[in-house]
Amino acid sequence: MEASSIAKRLGFPRCKVSVPMSPTEALQSAKRWGDPDAESRSEWAAIVALVQPGDQLRLVDCIRPDSEGIAAGYYFYGLFRGQAIVAQMPGAIIN
Repeated sequence: MEASSIAKRLGFPRCKVSVPMSPTEALQSAKRWGDPDAESRSEWAAIVALVQPGDQLRLVDCIRPDSEGIAAGYYFYGLFRGQAIVAQMPGAIIN
């Protein structure tokens, strides 16, 4: 994961943001997170269609333990162009 300053700069100060990933790495990561068919999702097709040189594909992990220590939150794969999200593929909501 990147330093917290990167997460803050990208607009997610309370989340962890991965280093930039290749499409293959993102799909492998999605499978590890429990999405066996990420490559067939319409959100993934949108990311692939929109990617331009210089864009960055990153995992944004906003899952944190609640007051009882139970993990809750969300995560997604975002296609970043500069500091803006161009497209995203949501992961599971965990609560």
